[in-house]
Amino acid sequence: MAALERRGGRIQLTNCRDKKRLCALIDPMQFNSDGSTTRYGDKGEYWIILKGY
Repeated sequence: MAALERRGGRIQLTNCRDKKRLCALIDPMQFNSDGSTTRYGDKGEYWIILKGY
């Protein structure tokens, strides 16, 4: 978390659902009107900008 903060991040983490999986609050403005996201990276990966960064 300290490394993220040094890079300007203020990411909010919690545990979600029954399995208590780690979740990060995302910025819903990163989704297009059709529910898709902007693609970042060159390895076929999809990244979402987390809210607070």
